[in-house]
Amino acid sequence: MSGADLSVIIVSMNCRGELAECLASVERARGGLAVETFVVDNASRDASAAMVAGQFPQVRLVANKSNRGFAAANNQAVAMATGRNILFLNPDTVVRPGALETLVRTLDGDKTIGVCAPQLLNADGSIQESSRREPTPAALLHQYTPLRLLRIFKSASRRYKRGAFDFRTAADVEIVLGAAFCVSARVLAQVGVLDERFFVYFEEMDFCRRVREAGYRVRFEPSGRIT
Repeated sequence: MSGADLSVIIVSMNCRGELAECLASVERARGGLAVETFVVDNASRDASAAMVAGQFPQVRLVANKSNRGFAAANNQAVAMATGRNILFLNPDTVVRPGALETLVRTLDGDKTIGVCAPQLLNADGSIQESSRREPTPAALLHQYTPLRLLRIFKSASRRYKRGAFDFRTAADVEIVLGAAFCVSARVLAQVGVLDERFFVYFEEMDFCRRVREAGYRVRFEPSGRIT
């Protein structure tokens, strides 16, 4: 496919059933968009790659012989993508109707937006808190050390997790979670791909920061929904 509206990139590892459901949902949610889909499999042992090849022949499959990590695997597909927008999507997601069109419409309609993220829902339909502020050392100490049990730095953690934010309202934010975020290929070419020094986690935080430093906005758009 040449000049797709959207390139969807999914990095997988040992999640065959969830991946199949995710890919099926992407197909259902195409709408009127020209969509190309990539799966980069990080050496799964559950025949995920064979499932993709057999059940989704239209998907471009990259089967790594080792686990290259989240950022590096995504970047493998970025190098092959033709879409003017790129959606980084976790395999344990289900894309709801209209979500892809919402993300593309938002990025195409406002060139000041570099990243757009949908509303994320839990399996029971409840809303996930899917954006963050820049973390402080205090917030990270609360999040990742036993200080959390002592409720030390709780207020810093709450601010980092945007405890008072209304996740039903569109807004500019600092950081969106890496489970599903869409990037203008034009902006991606300017700010660079995901930093492969992050093997897993925090790569989206670094990327959103670079996008903002380049003068673009990071947008949370709850009218697009992904479970």
